[in-house]
Amino acid sequence: MNKFVSKLLIVSLTTLLLVSTLLPTVSRAATPINDNETMASQQIQVKIQSLKSLADETEIEDPVIQTQGFRGYLVKLAAEIVAEGVRYGGKAAGLVLKKADKQAAKAFKENSNFIAKKIEEFANIPDVTANIIKKNLYAALKPKIGGGSAQVIADGVYYAINFFLF
Repeated sequence: MNKFVSKLLIVSLTTLLLVSTLLPTVSRAATPINDNETMASQQIQVKIQSLKSLADETEIEDPVIQTQGFRGYLVKLAAEIVAEGVRYGGKAAGLVLKKADKQAAKAFKENSNFIAKKIEEFANIPDVTANIIKKNLYAALKPKIGGGSAQVIADGVYYAINFFLF
């Protein structure tokens, strides 16, 4: 038992010695020793303030609007595929003209580049849907080719976008 008490006493004294030597250094680390530390923190604050004022003075460019949601992104991709098909022919053009009459098909052929540009333009609307593209495309085409053909082409584009989505 004597051995146990003597070891306990040695461990206690060692712990007390360590705590008494380390405690003052730990407490000094939390407070500034001299004015140099205080000045260094003030200089950092001044630099932060100057950076903030510089950021406020700089002119911010107009942001580029992009789709925000995953569905909007998928609709954008499908619309871009349809726009390429409208411009260069292929399956997308066939889907657009699936139920078109001769007048609408002729208007489509004559204005395919304009239609493709408008589809690409409307595809960049944030959180775009196929219905938004259809409505905007109809509004853009109506003065140019007439309401009937514009409606047929807008419906065809809507169908083609949904075909690639689903």
